[in-house]
Amino acid sequence: MVSLIKTIKIRKVTSWLLFLVLVAFTFSFTLFALKSKTNVIAYVQSQVSGTLKVEKDSWAPMVVALDYLKKNPGKLVYREIFFNQGIKFQYPLSSLLVFDIPQKATGGSYGEIIGYLNSLSLISVFLIGITCAAILSAILKKERFKHLLTRSGLETFQIYFLSLLITLLFYPLLRSYVLGQIQTMLTLLVSLALLAWLYDKKNLTGVLFGVVCVIKPQMALIFIWALLRKQWGMVISGLVVVVLFSVIAITFYGFENNLGYLEVLSFLSRRGEVFYANQSVNGLVNRLMFNGSNLDWDGKFPRYLPIVYILTMVSSLVLMFGALFWNFKDKHPHIIDLSIMLLATTMASPIAWEHHFGILLPVFFIMLPFLLAYFTDRKWYPILFLIAFVLCSQYFGFVKVFANNYLNFVQSYLFFGAVIILYLLVRLSMRIHKRNLQYTSSSIVRPA
Repeated sequence: MVSLIKTIKIRKVTSWLLFLVLVAFTFSFTLFALKSKTNVIAYVQSQVSGTLKVEKDSWAPMVVALDYLKKNPGKLVYREIFFNQGIKFQYPLSSLLVFDIPQKATGGSYGEIIGYLNSLSLISVFLIGITCAAILSAILKKERFKHLLTRSGLETFQIYFLSLLITLLFYPLLRSYVLGQIQTMLTLLVSLALLAWLYDKKNLTGVLFGVVCVIKPQMALIFIWALLRKQWGMVISGLVVVVLFSVIAITFYGFENNLGYLEVLSFLSRRGEVFYANQSVNGLVNRLMFNGSNLDWDGKFPRYLPIVYILTMVSSLVLMFGALFWNFKDKHPHIIDLSIMLLATTMASPIAWEHHFGILLPVFFIMLPFLLAYFTDRKWYPILFLIAFVLCSQYFGFVKVFANNYLNFVQSYLFFGAVIILYLLVRLSMRIHKRNLQYTSSSIVRPA
C-alpha cells in the first residue's frame, strides 16, 4: 500500500493540471484562429470587450409559461404552450419559482430578473472553478492521499489558478452561460454537492441535489441510488427539499398543471432531438436515420420512429440500472461511484444537450488523482483520459460537413468522450474496491 501511495506526488498532479490547460488552450486557440465563433476564446474575448450577447434559452420559455399562467388561471399551460404553440418549455412548473418568487418579493420586471440571473450564472462559472479546485484538494487530503497535503500557499494557489483556467476553457460550461441556461447554476449545485459528499456532509449533499431536482426531475435517480446504499441523511434531506418546492408549485399553479409535465416527458422520450447539440443515444440514432435537419435549430421535433425510440429506451435502461446497481451493497459508497451515477443519469436522457455535460468538469477533477495513483501500470489509461477531456471540453464545428451522410456519427464526439469517461470511472471503481478489500483484509488485528 505504501508503494502505491508513493507513486504519485503533488507536483505530478499540478503538472497534469498545467498540461490540461495547455492542451485545452492549444485546441481552443487553433479553432479560434480558424474563425470558429462558437469557441471559448471567442466567448471570453467578447465578454471582456462587452460585446457578448447572452441569450435567453432557459429564461424566455419560462417567462412565456409564467405569463400564460397569470393571464389564464386554471388553463393547462403545457397543452397550450408546449403542444399548441410549439414553444419548447421543457421544465417542471417548479422551475418557474426562480422568476415568480423574486418578482413577488421585489416587484421587478422579467427583464430585470433575467439580468440578475445572467449575472448569477457568470458568477457561477467562477465558483465552479473554485469548487473544482476544492474538490481536488479534498481528495488529495483524504485517505490514501494524506501525504499529498500542500506544503505552501504557492502550491495551493497553483491548484486554484490552474483549475480556474481549465474551467474557463471548458466549452459545455461556457456554452451554458452564453445560451442563458439555468444549467450553469445547476452545474454549480452539482459541484457543491460532490464537494459536500467528500466532506461527509450527506445531508447537505441531499439538499443540493434536491434543489437540482426541482429544475431537472430526472436527477431524482440520484436519490434512488442513495436509497439502495442506505444513505438515509441524503435521501431524507433531498426529499424534504423536493416536497417543499413541489407543494409551493402546486399551490401556485395547480395540481393538474403540474401533472401535465408527465405528458411532456412522455412526448420527449418518444421523439428526442435530431439537432447536433443533442449528445445522447437518441441524438446519435436520429441523425443516423436522417430524421430531419441536424444543423438548424428550427424549434421542431423529429418525427416518431420506432427504431429510435426502442434504442433510446434500451440504452437508457442499461445506463440507469447499470449505475444504480453498481456496487450497490457497499455501505460506504465512493465518490467515484457517485460520479458514475451522475454521468449515467445525464447520458441516459433522450435529450442531453452539450451544456448538460458541464457536470463532467468536476468529474474530471475527481478522477485525476485516482487515475494517476491506480493506473501507473497502464499508461494508456491517462491517454484515454486526455482524449476524453479534449472531446468533452472543445467545440469541433468542422464535423458538420458530415451532417448529411453516414459519417454524421462523428457529430456525437462529446457523447463518445463521455462514454470513455464512464468506462474509466467503472475501471477506477473496480480497482479502488479491490484495493479496499485487500487493505481491509491485511489490516485485521488477530487475537494473540
